[in-house]
Amino acid sequence: MSTSTSALKARHYNALANSLRQLQGGLQESEFQMERLADHLGSMQKMGTHSAAQYVHFLRLLEYHADEKVYGCVETVG
Repeated sequence: MSTSTSALKARHYNALANSLRQLQGGLQESEFQMERLADHLGSMQKMGTHSAAQYVHFLRLLEYHADEKVYGCVETVG
């Protein structure tokens, strides 16, 4: 009886160890993916900044051309 109990315990511990290894692998993968996500979010922040700058520049061009249509011509400085 003690041999079957110890075999049962050994199987149980082996299954538990296997589950813990799988969990550790999943956590390592999650850590890797979170690092990639952080990198991508940094890139998206830069892209957002550039897009905002382009948008502001475009608005200024629209204002310039709107003034040109209203006043006939716009004086250039320089």
